[in-house]
Amino acid sequence: MREPKRATEFEISFKFDATPKPRTYTLQKFPINFKTYKQAFNKVQNHQHNGHSYLLNLCFATPIKTELSLEEIYNHAHARLVLRKKDEFICFGPEPFVRINKRHDKCHTKGR
Repeated sequence: MREPKRATEFEISFKFDATPKPRTYTLQKFPINFKTYKQAFNKVQNHQHNGHSYLLNLCFATPIKTELSLEEIYNHAHARLVLRKKDEFICFGPEPFVRINKRHDKCHTKGR
C-alpha cells in the first residue's frame, strides 16, 4: 500500500496486515508493576461507576530493550496495523480503524 503524501511529509510510515520476516533478536520488556496498574484501574472504575465514561482503553507505555532499530522493528512486525514516526516511536494495533476497498469500512476497537 502506498502511503499518502502528507504522511511521508511528516516521516510517518504505516502498513496494514503486516507479516513478519524471519529474524533472530533479543527483547526485554519492562511493564509497569501491578500496584501502579491497580491504582489506575480503580480510578477508571470509579469514573465509570459515576457515569463519566462507558468505554475506555487503559494503556501504559512499556519500555523495551533490543538491538533492533525502530525501522527494523517496523519491517519485522506482525500486526493488523503498524505505524512508525521516524526515529521517535512505533505502535501496533489489532485492527485498522478505517479500511478502504472500493467502499469505506470502519472497524471498532472494542465491542465487536
